[in-house]
Amino acid sequence: MKHIQKILERYLKGKASSAEKVYVEKHYDYFEQDEDFSNSVPGEEKLTMENMNWKRLESRIYQPTPVRGISIATPYWRWAAASVVLLAAGITWWWLSGEKPAAPSRETTAQADILPGREGAVLTLDDGSQILLDSLQNGVVAKQSGADIVLKNNSISYAGTDHHPKGAVYNTLSTPRGRQFRVELPDGSAVWLNAESSIRYPTAFAGNERRVDITGEVYFDVRKNSNKPFKVTVANTEVIVLGTQFNVNGYTNEASINTTLVEGAVQVNNGNQSARLMPDQQARVSQTSEDIKVSKVNTAQVVTWKNGLFYFDRADVPTAMRQLERWYDIEVIYEGAVPTREIQGELGRDLSLQQVLKVLERMQVKCRLEGRKLIVQQ
Repeated sequence: MKHIQKILERYLKGKASSAEKVYVEKHYDYFEQDEDFSNSVPGEEKLTMENMNWKRLESRIYQPTPVRGISIATPYWRWAAASVVLLAAGITWWWLSGEKPAAPSRETTAQADILPGREGAVLTLDDGSQILLDSLQNGVVAKQSGADIVLKNNSISYAGTDHHPKGAVYNTLSTPRGRQFRVELPDGSAVWLNAESSIRYPTAFAGNERRVDITGEVYFDVRKNSNKPFKVTVANTEVIVLGTQFNVNGYTNEASINTTLVEGAVQVNNGNQSARLMPDQQARVSQTSEDIKVSKVNTAQVVTWKNGLFYFDRADVPTAMRQLERWYDIEVIYEGAVPTREIQGELGRDLSLQQVLKVLERMQVKCRLEGRKLIVQQ
């Protein structure tokens, strides 16, 4: 009994040996689903595993993500968010409902899996020609109006942008479902695109403003230039900044366009309405009206997608499923009534779809996979 507890404690502290990590990460599912394996575990050790300190596990899963200087998570934290959640995420629902969730069925886990999304995008040049960036090596991939478009480590940038063409020359970077990507704009601003998103921008910012158009969800780290404000247009909403970090979620199948300010200040315009945001505030613009609602939010949770995580804050099933559709390039179909469960917590975006389905099934959200169609059962 003490042997298992000590391994778990070392794992949670990041001090477990390689063999101990393998024990925790690979064998727990067998313990939970395989009768032969479960029966082979001594009674006291089995009891310990069943009565693990779930709150300590949950604290690892739900610990705040850094807001300033957002960085990619460490390998250990990725496991805490991506794999330990398989042990504990369902327990959150169990605590709320007081009802023990069913173990994942063998039928679900035996089906073909779908891998998570990855880095990749399509670059459309001014003449309409397209470049698939997924399979290219680092180096110059194209030239536009005297500027070299350089691909390096899943990001593109523009070199030699001092030349200003006589007419505006535009490029569009777009990510299909199952892809995300980064671009450094000609002014040095950094932009991250979530799945099923796009940004259209000039190869050189001439004139007295820097204007881009986006769809989907995009995170901005804008280079400051008080003489040339940066403007983002998404559907019926315009965001004006001088230099700041912010996230815009403008998917057309969401109820609102959400602009979330991480650092600096922005102004959100929609028709005759406008709102000025301070850090940790979010402006919600209705897709069907000019109303702007401002509220305080946890910005770290809003931008977890950029750090390789899904974050669900008591999200309903359709909201969560829309995120899965974009990242795994699947179609979600509801068989009967839409489940009314709420989903809470973080999941690693490097999980396979079947791993995600295991967590959902523990929360009593039952699904089956048929090709690239995910059937959500009543």
